[in-house]
Amino acid sequence: KYPMCPRSDTPLIYRSIPTWFVRVESLRDRMLRENEGICWSPTHLKSGRFGTWIQGTKDWAVSRNRIWGTPIPLWENNVTGDLRCIGSRK
Repeated sequence: KYPMCPRSDTPLIYRSIPTWFVRVESLRDRMLRENEGICWSPTHLKSGRFGTWIQGTKDWAVSRNRIWGTPIPLWENNVTGDLRCIGSRK
């Protein structure tokens, strides 16, 4: 049976698309060390929900192509090809 969207009842099409990732796995050990120095409230979060998330963290696909996706603030200069990431305002 072909997969269908439960909201629109249309076929789901799977295709390869370029994706941007944040390299999180290489930071796992540091994140675990930093987590130990945080005073969590409630305290069970340190070794519970957040701690187990850090232990099993995987590289994060930030450019997922979804309706609820978050836009990535990258701007490409059409002349030079340079990329600039726009940060938040202070």
